[in-house]
Amino acid sequence: MGLRKITHEDKIWVAFRMMSGKNAALAAADIAESVLSIYEKRYPNDSRPRKAIQAARRCAENPTKRNRAAAANAAYAANAAYAADAAYNASYATTTANVANAAYNAAYATNATNAAYYATNATNAASYAANTTNASKEAQEKLIRKILLRRWK
Repeated sequence: MGLRKITHEDKIWVAFRMMSGKNAALAAADIAESVLSIYEKRYPNDSRPRKAIQAARRCAENPTKRNRAAAANAAYAANAAYAADAAYNASYATTTANVANAAYNAAYATNATNAAYYATNATNAASYAANTTNASKEAQEKLIRKILLRRWK
């Protein structure tokens, strides 16, 4: 994670592909949750992204058929929140829609076959949601590095 000539996005790509599916899903949930306050501040009564993140964690820890179905349903609900908010946020650099999209991808990262893909998407969406200035971009990259290193096993 300390290599200077490799982009942040490439480091994330490699990290998620080297993690177990479980840890990739948990890291995606952690990263999506890191920007959840952006969405909840704007929509305090909409718990769909939070429920998607919680379902992702439950499924990663215990991937039963029931938990996989719950994660998929929560992902669809978070995607509905994303779709409802996307048009409103089309002109903003920091979008609550990206938070919902991060939650959607975190919930889908519980599928072992696609964990790295969806985890990377969750990370990118969370980064877009958090980044309005170079300072916030650097802070978000630092947080993502910390989460990935904590989940690296």
